[in-house]
Amino acid sequence: MPDIDRTISTLASGQHGVFSRRQALDLGLSSKVLHTRVRSGALVALSAEVLAIAGAPATDARQARAAVLDVRGPAALSHRSAAAFWGLPGLSLRPLEVTAVRPNRTADTRLARVHTTTCLPDAHVTHVDGLLVTVPVRTLFDLAGHLHPGRVARLVDSAWRMRLVTGQLLRRTLAELAERGRPGIQLMRELIEQRGDGYRPTDSNLEGRFEAIMASTGITSFERQVDVGGIDWAGRVDFIDRTLALVVEIDSDTFHLSLTDRADDEIRRLALEAAGFIVVRVRQFDVWHRPDIACDVVRDGRRRAQARIARSRHD
Repeated sequence: MPDIDRTISTLASGQHGVFSRRQALDLGLSSKVLHTRVRSGALVALSAEVLAIAGAPATDARQARAAVLDVRGPAALSHRSAAAFWGLPGLSLRPLEVTAVRPNRTADTRLARVHTTTCLPDAHVTHVDGLLVTVPVRTLFDLAGHLHPGRVARLVDSAWRMRLVTGQLLRRTLAELAERGRPGIQLMRELIEQRGDGYRPTDSNLEGRFEAIMASTGITSFERQVDVGGIDWAGRVDFIDRTLALVVEIDSDTFHLSLTDRADDEIRRLALEAAGFIVVRVRQFDVWHRPDIACDVVRDGRRRAQARIARSRHD
């Protein structure tokens, strides 16, 4: 493979088979080289700015990445498209929606509807499988200015239930975005105040499934959604066995937040362990599809907790 074609292939491979002309130019590829390959059929022009490797599957992921690349400057998949990406109910990926930082572009592109903002900090965007997408909490704030208030409230509850947001995270984002005149900011302020950091959404099917699995093995000592006494939301755990001082946290398969939020979660775990709890984590996928693995994780935690109790009695 010639060096030019290898460069193009490498560039596109990490972006679902697409790339922008400006990315190619930054790598030293000329407009003439690109034009020649479009004419030969090796590349396909998805827009004036975005090219695709011929024959690459036209997946949703490819179209979403192309839509973001079609906008000059900082941009990310956002609004309804981002909500669908994170698995929030009732919203679709298409038509694609993208948010760009002003004043890069104010009009829709051939590939997406384009929203503009003056505030898109790094913590509000994440990379997932080659895609740039707004994190769930920012997505909720963006949608608040476009959807019926009742629907926004239900989406906040869904995101909270799915562990995509917390009260602490919502408040922090409110402080970052509370500029005067931002659409939906007052609605989000009201929803956050109504719920508080320790809010407990309607029980999920996931929690019920976990309890059923535990009951089938004779384990009925867990309490659900218990505040263990922390000063903020981080003190509320998914399940706790008070006698064993054992905490079980169920990790959502769609939990992709910024590094800051992951650090907060690690601080939470360390705080629980410092308070004397053994913490085990069970994957959402295992609860639904591999209950034996979920049970093994819990049993291991119970064995460690029981061994600790035995040691303390011996001492």
